Amino acid sequence: MMLFSNQIILVLWLLMLFAGAKVMKRGQWNPDALSYDQTKAVLGFCAVGVVIHHCAEKTSAWWLPAHFIDPDLKYYVGTGFPLVAFFLFCSGYGMWKSSVTRKDPLAHFWRKRYAPILCAYFITLIGFIILMKVYNVDGIAPLYWSPHSWYIFCILFMYLFFWLGLRFLHEQSHRVMLSAVGLTLWLALCLMFGLGNWWSNTSYLFVLGILFAKHEEAVISHLKRFCIPYLVLSIVITIPGFIFGNYTWPLMENQGWEMSDSLAAFIINASQIISGISFVLFMILLNMKVRIGNPVLKFYGKMTLELYLVHGIFSELFGRTVMADHIISNLHIKNCLLYVFVVLLISSVLAFLLRLIDDKIRKV
Repeated sequence: MMLFSNQIILVLWLLMLFAGAKVMKRGQWNPDALSYDQTKAVLGFCAVGVVIHHCAEKTSAWWLPAHFIDPDLKYYVGTGFPLVAFFLFCSGYGMWKSSVTRKDPLAHFWRKRYAPILCAYFITLIGFIILMKVYNVDGIAPLYWSPHSWYIFCILFMYLFFWLGLRFLHEQSHRVMLSAVGLTLWLALCLMFGLGNWWSNTSYLFVLGILFAKHEEAVISHLKRFCIPYLVLSIVITIPGFIFGNYTWPLMENQGWEMSDSLAAFIINASQIISGISFVLFMILLNMKVRIGNPVLKFYGKMTLELYLVHGIFSELFGRTVMADHIISNLHIKNCLLYVFVVLLISSVLAFLLRLIDDKIRKV
């Protein structure tokens, strides 16, 4: 059974997405393609995918010590960046739509946008600190105590510049430009502090989500006219870009390239950026032709942030190592299928409880 872990997880994951889905007939389009309910459902699918991805990084990644590598989750080692790309696109899209449909988009901005994110971050950070104390993990900079929190820092940074645009600029085009300035500054900070490419290679999608929302009617009309060519194009770009962006590093290292080599970094980042954008295009086209939604997606769609933050505690706890390659876990689950299931199950329960807290904060 373990030999087919990759395939079993893929089937279950896709079944989760398409159970209860309705495919539009030829010439028909899903009127709820980018509605709140549909995007939340798809983001629920993506959030579960991110959990699987991080479990795969703990078991099957090529950069792990050779004697640690288990191929049972190798399909998912590189699936993180396109899934997060869709998250960032939807964040930018949702922020813009909210700003033009609400009577007072600035009202309770900090309480509704920042407070729940910061609450979930600091609560889960306590969990990571406890984990490090139990296993005597030291030498890790505070920025990385919550290993996957780069997304949180990125989204809060983008929200700040969006708020500045709402607060001080009246022209919509100027607000978009300010968000682009925020993106540029974020990229500069990532470069200045030598942060990993995952800190920046999907951040573009936040601004692209804003631009899409601003010109949605014209863009959707255009996509409807050329749906099939764009669908083929998105697949043709995404798959090779995904493969190239994820499997070039080990090949380059075998040829003597270094991870810090600027040309190598440029090649990898470019391929991941392009394939991330094309994957988002594919997901938009999919939503236009398929109405997606079921109770499982609805459940996970309501707590994507909380699941994203809390699951890392358990992917570390039940993985082979805890926070560092030399710290061996006492609760290592060797069966990869069971490992993913346990991490997802416990994380889902705690994420649900954490979501209840965040909902209270939003209503205060």
